[in-house]
Amino acid sequence: MKFMKSVGTTLVICLILLQGTAMASDWTRWRGPNGNGIVYDANWNPKAIAGSPRIAWETKLGLGYSAVAVKGSRLYAIGNQEIINGNDTSGTDIIYCLDSKDGHELWRFTYPCRTDDVWPGPTASPVIDGDRLYTISDDTGDLYCLNALNGHLLWHRNVVEDFGTIPPYDGVGYSGSPLIEGDLLLLNLNKSGIAFNKMNGNTVWASEPARCSFSTPVIFELNGKRKMANFAGKKLYIQEIATGIIESSYGWETSCNENTADPIIDGDQIFIASAYGKGCILLNMKDNALEKVWQNMELRNQFTCNVYLDGYIYGIDDARSRRNHLKCIEYKTGKLMWSQPMEFGSLIIADKKLIVLDEKGSLFVAEASPDSYKEIAKGKILLKSPAKGKGRNSKHTYWWTNPVLVDGYLYVRSDKGDLLCLDVRK
Repeated sequence: MKFMKSVGTTLVICLILLQGTAMASDWTRWRGPNGNGIVYDANWNPKAIAGSPRIAWETKLGLGYSAVAVKGSRLYAIGNQEIINGNDTSGTDIIYCLDSKDGHELWRFTYPCRTDDVWPGPTASPVIDGDRLYTISDDTGDLYCLNALNGHLLWHRNVVEDFGTIPPYDGVGYSGSPLIEGDLLLLNLNKSGIAFNKMNGNTVWASEPARCSFSTPVIFELNGKRKMANFAGKKLYIQEIATGIIESSYGWETSCNENTADPIIDGDQIFIASAYGKGCILLNMKDNALEKVWQNMELRNQFTCNVYLDGYIYGIDDARSRRNHLKCIEYKTGKLMWSQPMEFGSLIIADKKLIVLDEKGSLFVAEASPDSYKEIAKGKILLKSPAKGKGRNSKHTYWWTNPVLVDGYLYVRSDKGDLLCLDVRK
């Protein structure tokens, strides 16, 4: 009898732990729980994406490209809306907190923010750390820390006024998302980054003014020490986190400083890729130096990030030539394993399956396998009343933002601000 009680208790504990694992898929930062584009979600059905996926709810955020962040029943998003009063036109950024299951608004925080006509609206994604929410505006450089529960302002900095930050090129803003590491908030700004105290916003260290890039820093461990890889405007930097001291660097210049894809690190090797005729490269990190292992043109990332799984990199070769391909390459050698024609888009991996969202609103699920492109399901996002835009892309709706998968719900966002929650639960 005691044995049966023990077994029963163990089963209950295991079920609780399994439920906790299934629910512990909060997407609190850029590119998911671990910042690598990979999520493990036991509650989704890949075939639910086929055809026209069921829309649980939808709303309009305003212009922008930033992905959402989700913690429990709360979803955080940012959009920019235009306010017109006679001849006076100004923009307003709106930080939303929505119920993740039905989309109703819990609170909002607004501030004046102009937006450009090239890529209008915020591009950096919100980050949740405990009961705090961090965001940075695209064009004005306003960095905010808010109470995630009620939206109350905790602290604010303006990086343009305080540090003389310069965007990648004129007419665009700041795209690198905030990164939390211990007590620090890290941003890819200026030559090689800026670090703040996450609790009060005080400056911990700052690099000299220079044009930044679009990527987000990546934290990794090498020889028992945590370090930061910062894919900046002109170089890839390996840095001490606490001080910002540069330990090694590798020159990597592109047109318009568009180093956008976050670095991928495995052991003592690091992979970077860029468009504009640059391609991709694998580097060895050894003795405070970066040395080339291989380099080719198989992956050229302009906007999107690649995802690494089990020795292979999956990414969209998006040279904007309208001849884009979803590709799989071997990490150690750069060998192309397979190539599938694909519109420009973004991707994540969930339970060893690729989820690809192309710019026209088509969704694809395929096996994350180096053997071949093995499609499982294909769907299409259908909007009843698409939001309106402005600028060079005002006539078209583009789905360039990374999808987010949490507990069987897939969140997708258009550049015009259409935010949809797709129910893809089992």
